[in-house]
This record gives sequence, C-alpha cells and structure tokens, in this order.
Amino acid sequence: MIIAVALWFFPVTIIGPTSSDSNDDITGPDWVLLSVTLVGLYVLIFGAIDLAYYESFRVAEQRALDPNQPGIYSPSPETVAGRITNIVQIVIGLVLLAGKGSITRLIKSAKSA
Repeated sequence: MIIAVALWFFPVTIIGPTSSDSNDDITGPDWVLLSVTLVGLYVLIFGAIDLAYYESFRVAEQRALDPNQPGIYSPSPETVAGRITNIVQIVIGLVLLAGKGSITRLIKSAKSA
C-alpha cells in the first residue's frame, strides 16, 4: 500500500532512474516497465500472503486432528492445491520482477510490429 501511495504521488521520482528520457514526462515504455514491476510485486506479495495462510491453515488443521502425534498427518486436497498455486504465483511474480526489462522490450517490439 505504501508503494502504491508513493507511486501515485511521486511517479516521476520513483521511475526516474529507470527512465531513458531526460524529460519529466513518463513515456510509453516507462509506463510498461512500471506496470510490469507493479504487477510482479502484486503477484509476489499476494502469493506470499496466501502461502502463509495455507501453511498456518495446515498447522491448525494438523493440531486439531491429532495434537499428540504431529508426524501422522495427511493434508486436505484444498491445502495441497493452495500451496502449489501459491508457489506458482510466487515464481510468476519473481519472473516478472527479474525479467521486467525483457518483458518491456517484448511488449514494445510487439506493439511496433
């Protein structure tokens, strides 16, 4: 939320170091770079939050089912599916953040073609 507020009030200041232009206007490729970065952060943050939810749910479910034998536990299909989708979500967020320059170039070349 803090990042969103900072980008709302100071977009030129924040994106300035990644901008290739010297003027104060944010150009099309800069908006694409900023958008890919924000989508990557969004996916990464919510993936991590959801993964923490499913892990805490797993622990609570394990304790509720058999508190005396923590080694014998079979998670529900919902918990397993939630964990897998959240790990995939985190990987997608990391790929978006790590490859934002390549993704921006790809979008720019597709747009110009």
